[in-house]
Amino acid sequence: MACSRENGCGEQMQRELILLRNAGILVFPVALSSRVDEQIVRAISSVPQLINRNYFLSPSISNLNRLSDPLSTQVTFPTRCAFHVN
Repeated sequence: MACSRENGCGEQMQRELILLRNAGILVFPVALSSRVDEQIVRAISSVPQLINRNYFLSPSISNLNRLSDPLSTQVTFPTRCAFHVN
């Protein structure tokens, strides 16, 4: 599903998502509300746009902790940091 005006994404958001995707940047949106439109959150996410893999929903702040495991398996951080010390 692409981000489009029909599913609530504005033109500016569409342009920015295209730039991010063309740069190879992965997007993992986390929605924190019981009233969020899942289709918009899904449209913002990177492919394959699967819940709890590329986008995450939490109806409340108290439920946010349950997302840490599935989110951490998708997002990796560099394990080495290079810097010069004089």
